[in-house]
Amino acid sequence: MRLLFVLLLGLGLTLPAAAQQPTPADPDVLLQGFYWNVHPGDAAQAQTFVDAGVQTIWLPSPFKGLAGRWSMGYDIYDYYDLGAFENKFTRRTRFGTVEEFQAMMGEFDRVGLRKMVDAVLNHRDGADAQSRVDC
Repeated sequence: MRLLFVLLLGLGLTLPAAAQQPTPADPDVLLQGFYWNVHPGDAAQAQTFVDAGVQTIWLPSPFKGLAGRWSMGYDIYDYYDLGAFENKFTRRTRFGTVEEFQAMMGEFDRVGLRKMVDAVLNHRDGADAQSRVDC
């Protein structure tokens, strides 16, 4: 598996021995799912994460970026494009088409993974042009 990830453990330093539903007393295990070789279909690993004790997955920005399908979303071009519109030489984002992104979110729901999306709103350097606004 070419997945590079970092596990951030809330209060504990060990994973549960067997997969089980978390209780409020259990530490939340957060998977920081930021890696460069992401491609549509990686959601197939969702059950593996749950089996390892992960309860929440933190995803990079899923928006269309300046570099289109090669952008990790931190050079946001369009906050409303999750792979639905043809621009920046592609329809898809780093995570695929909007349908593939929705399928990934559905798979996370199916296995019980909570989701966090890194919507870094101050990273807006992917626009075609800039305008000066005096406030």
